[in-house]
Amino acid sequence: MSLIPLDAPRLSFSSTVSLSEEYTDNFHLTERGRVENFRTSLSASGTATLNYPNTQGSLTTRLSGSHDSANDDDSYSFFPSFTGTLQHTFNPRMRLVVSDTYVRDDDPYLSDSTGLRGERDTFSRNTFSISFSWLIDIVQTQVYYRNSLFFGDEQTMSHIFGATASMPVGALYSVSGGYEFTTRDTTGDSTGDFSGQTFAHRVFGSV
Repeated sequence: MSLIPLDAPRLSFSSTVSLSEEYTDNFHLTERGRVENFRTSLSASGTATLNYPNTQGSLTTRLSGSHDSANDDDSYSFFPSFTGTLQHTFNPRMRLVVSDTYVRDDDPYLSDSTGLRGERDTFSRNTFSISFSWLIDIVQTQVYYRNSLFFGDEQTMSHIFGATASMPVGALYSVSGGYEFTTRDTTGDSTGDFSGQTFAHRVFGSV
């Protein structure tokens, strides 16, 4: 499927500017020593899209500057982000997709969507992925690689290699399965020095 409508212009660009004000009574998200904060943010973003018969892509950049009333020494922050995706269709059965996302922020939810990360702290994260899909007869196959790099209280580099396959069974059913191999290297954390490498194998399927 295309990333953007096929009837869109070959090249297009759009931009936005926004100004926002945010108040919180617990800026550092701690149980004790709650601090009130007013955050004023000025953001500018631009999106460029590419739309050709076999190649579609998009590139979005967002630059955001913030001022916090709670931080006397370091009250200004700069939070850039970047997202790029490129898809190339070799033929109706073969497709390649490459994407990369970079974000710098201090929102704990963006660094850990589980909500386990407690206090506010600036971090940087980059996620890169590449996948190749191939329809072999009625079997849809895909191989992919994902790389994630996180800088914060701890530094983590993870690599994921995987493959999936799915096929219809009759008119109403389908079966699918896959395999993933993950390796993760972590150095340093908020409770003390820590370094380690972990490996994981994952096999999954569904009907």
